[in-house]
Formats: sequence, structure tokens, C-alpha cells
Amino acid sequence: MARPCTLCHYEDRATIERQVALGTQHGGMSFREAGRIVGCDSHAIAAHFRNHVTQELRKELAIKEPANMIDVVDELLEAHMTTLELIEEAHASGDIKTCFTGQQTQLKQLDLFARLTGQTPAQAETQVNLYMSPEFMQLQQLVVTSLAEYPEARRKLGEALAQAAGVGSNPTREVASDDMGDDA
Repeated sequence: MARPCTLCHYEDRATIERQVALGTQHGGMSFREAGRIVGCDSHAIAAHFRNHVTQELRKELAIKEPANMIDVVDELLEAHMTTLELIEEAHASGDIKTCFTGQQTQLKQLDLFARLTGQTPAQAETQVNLYMSPEFMQLQQLVVTSLAEYPEARRKLGEALAQAAGVGSNPTREVASDDMGDDA
């Protein structure tokens, strides 16, 4: 048998529904805050809105879909405040391991908050040095070994690779004849 809905039986149900419908950005409250007042968790409040609020009431309250009603930034801030409290308690009790774990969680929360609010610095471009990668060095050795008996083919391959890489227009990396295993 299903458990009765806590919010449906709450004495001031209409006020709670209106406050949650407003959302925290417009002076209302989050599912979590409503749950604290009513005496249940935020999931029960979300389930109430999903299952027990009529279409007419939704229109009156201008309720969007329940998934859109969750204020992620507000929830993250609440989680962050809880993390800070736990870190403080762990530090006060001398529990260094828990304190350190809490600080790692705090850093992850700050990173997520920065990404959600657009406060991340511009991503640096990643530069890959192909010539230093183990895969390239292995491939280069394979080609040099395979072409050891064919010096003309080795020279032509070196020229073709240099041309494809635009080495002539990039003075930072000139292909020397010994790059292809040539002793000359």
C-alpha cells in the first residue's frame, strides 16, 4: 500500500505549493526548504507536484514541469554549506582524513558552481607534441627500419612528410635527412 502524501495532508498546503511554484529566484522556496517545513524530504515534495497538482492549479500557479523547477545552483549552494559545516566539525574533532575528503568535495563543488554560473576561465588550448609521443616514435622507427634498404624511397617519404607538415613554412621544425635514418 502506498504511503499517503505528506504535503496533501499538510494544514497550509496551498501556501507551500505557491512558495515552491515561485521558486527561490522569485522569493519562493526550494523543494528542500518545503520538505523541511512539511516534515519530509525534497523527493516527496517533487512527487507531490508531479502526481497531485492538477492541470488547473498548475496553470494558476504557472508551474513548469517538475524537472525544470529544481534550482540546481540553490541546491549546490545548500550542499556546499553542509560540506563546509562538516569540514569545520571534522577539523574541530581532529579528524584529518574526513577534513581532507571534505576539502576535496568542496573543490569539486566550487568547480561545478563556476561551470554552472559561467565563471570558469577560458579553456587553454591543448598542444600535443606529436614528435615526442611514444606512438609516433614507434611508427617512425618502423618506417625507418622498413625503408633501410631503399634510400631513394626513404628520401622521397621524408620530402612528402615535410611537405604535408608544411615544414617549409614553419621554421620551428625542419626535417633533416637523419630524421628518416639517413646518415648523410
